[in-house]
Amino acid sequence: MELCGAWSSVESVTSLSDLTMLCSSEKLRNPEDHPAGFIQQAVAARPMVSAHTSAGSQFVSQPPMPPATTKSSATRDATGKARGQSLFKWALALLVLALAVILVRTAWLCDDAYITYRTIDNLQSGHGLTWNAGERVQPHTHPLWMLLVATVTWITGELYTTVLALGIALTLATALIAIRTLGAGWGSLTTLAILCLSRSFIDYSTGGLEDPLSHLLLALFLWIRFDPSAEREREPRITLLALIVGLAMTTRMDTILIYLPTLITLVRPSAGLRGLRPFIIGFAPFIAWEIFSVIYFGFPFPNVAYAKIGVEIPFAEVTAQGLAYLQNSINNDPLTTITIVAGIAFSFVRRTPRSVPIAIGTLLYLVYVVRVGGDFMSGRSLSLPLLTAAILLGRALMSLRGSRAWVAPALAVVTGFLAPFPTALTGADFAPAERLLDAADTNGISDERMVYYSATGLWSERRDKYRKTEPVDGMPAHAWAVRGYEASKNPPSVVTRSTVGYFGYFAGPKVHVIDANALTDALLARIPRLIEKRTRNARTWRIGHFTRRLPKGYAKTLETGVNAIENPDLAAYYDDLQTVITGPLFTAERWKAIWAFNTGQRASLMNAYVESLE
Repeated sequence: MELCGAWSSVESVTSLSDLTMLCSSEKLRNPEDHPAGFIQQAVAARPMVSAHTSAGSQFVSQPPMPPATTKSSATRDATGKARGQSLFKWALALLVLALAVILVRTAWLCDDAYITYRTIDNLQSGHGLTWNAGERVQPHTHPLWMLLVATVTWITGELYTTVLALGIALTLATALIAIRTLGAGWGSLTTLAILCLSRSFIDYSTGGLEDPLSHLLLALFLWIRFDPSAEREREPRITLLALIVGLAMTTRMDTILIYLPTLITLVRPSAGLRGLRPFIIGFAPFIAWEIFSVIYFGFPFPNVAYAKIGVEIPFAEVTAQGLAYLQNSINNDPLTTITIVAGIAFSFVRRTPRSVPIAIGTLLYLVYVVRVGGDFMSGRSLSLPLLTAAILLGRALMSLRGSRAWVAPALAVVTGFLAPFPTALTGADFAPAERLLDAADTNGISDERMVYYSATGLWSERRDKYRKTEPVDGMPAHAWAVRGYEASKNPPSVVTRSTVGYFGYFAGPKVHVIDANALTDALLARIPRLIEKRTRNARTWRIGHFTRRLPKGYAKTLETGVNAIENPDLAAYYDDLQTVITGPLFTAERWKAIWAFNTGQRASLMNAYVESLE
């Protein structure tokens, strides 16, 4: 009877006001007498409730209540999204594992890396930061990498596997940071697939040079820069970004070009000098190294820079060589070139405020690469633009949805396998002797991993056999290393070579090695225009290998310790240079010579020597 009364009450509702009065009536106040569920169902059974107003009548629609057992669409969407995120995470985990396997299978060390390792060996042996013991010359362009390797190898007491493990660890950290930047989605899958299959990125993630550290610092910078939680860059964040750039420049100075446009956008002119404080603090590591470099070496730039600046090859020839470097990448590593173009293009099309400056910086760096003639190492100068473009492309693909979203990573995989030697398919038999004839193209650009993998590859079949008889643990299975080791047992006082890495490291500090390419020799690096005369024709010079002729009497000078250089102007120049690189650090004479060299006051002596040769 009570339920019948409740139903008749509901039946009597003809307007919203009647419904309100019904809900406030005495009969409906008692939940025990009139169950709420019954009333709700009764109300729901009346789809239309007439609402009368003074202007006429209208109907108010009351949607039926969904059954208690039916899932809402929001719940279904959340479940589907969670399942999709889980699948993405598993796919990304598999790609990271694939990257680790590829890195181990392709791990190697190049000859040039051992130039730095000789300096580290001298440092750890008590000879200071020197290439030839007793001469303070900086032969490397990556002081932060050098200090990192010196520290880690001092802890482990071993070089070969330590450096390879360090490169692999830094590269995997770079991949994880890229995933953190892009999230679990098609953008991350595409970027990670590119990193796995790019020859440029994989080949120099080991190799022994500074590239894995440069990659890590760039990935950190992009992660912080693209962090969506920071809508406005505040001073601590700007300081952190500037610090990463300062560390990147201490790793390799020319990488500033990639970061520069973004740094400019972070400057706040309205803050005056106070606005520069984050940059001064952030650049402290680089500033500190520059101060140390002038005090210790006598010069602000590495010796390599002076060796290459002094070569006056016509602009057109250098630019043609730089363009040939890009063409070499297209031929041997199409995925890298296509990714760089696509990443930059998508950034300009989307015009997002934080992506565009990064894309501009990448373009600036590419222009610089072409302007300096590229490199003799195929793909090495493109690894940083590749990483930047891969992350920019990943950001453009973050919003991909639907059944066609898999096309982007699929295209990356297909393009990666179009390379002559895909990274995923190379391993212990990568560099047989019959392939070495094709390792360098007609422009002198060589596949460096192919050249040296058999000698230093972690999985190399040749090195595995050589390891059983090698006299030194981790010694490359290469004739240059063997000759260096033999020289260390019966050391000649002075040796002149054009390939100095393996030889110099295993020869040890008792052998004075003259680098004919001037990368490690302070005097030869500062002899200008001689190379320009000999190499005016592009067919007779190779980028990065600008061989100098030894001045008459120079070798005898190094053998005897007495200046025997025949040309009096060059002899005077050499005496002043020796004061800088061998004299006591803090003497008035040395600092006067440092000032004279860095302000161009000794250029007249060198010019007079060059004129005497014409």
